[in-house]
Amino acid sequence: MNKLKLITAGFCAPCKVLKAELEAQNLEVETVIAEDNQELVKSYGVRSVPTLVVDNGAEIELVSGSDQIINVIKNNK
Repeated sequence: MNKLKLITAGFCAPCKVLKAELEAQNLEVETVIAEDNQELVKSYGVRSVPTLVVDNGAEIELVSGSDQIINVIKNNK
């Protein structure tokens, strides 16, 4: 199974909407606050929020866009 990390920021309105949608659909994912984890976020190459980091052990994929993020999370459960 892929390791998933949702990169968000406190100032990000779309992040708040996405988190609420994930809760409404009973989907859980590890959340990383960009402001508190700048080095980790930088190491993944994340340039915008919300971004889902998908780590399959061999490579890392970045997924942006709320609909795409929700679909990836659903498919990894």
